[in-house]
Amino acid sequence: MIQKSKEMVRLPEIINDLAFHASQVLIE
Repeated sequence: MIQKSKEMVRLPEIINDLAFHASQVLIE
């Protein structure tokens, strides 16, 4: 369960990554 909190810390990082990929797809 400790790993869950570690993922929560990375959540903004993951959202940033998803947003980046989404913008790349929209640009193409």
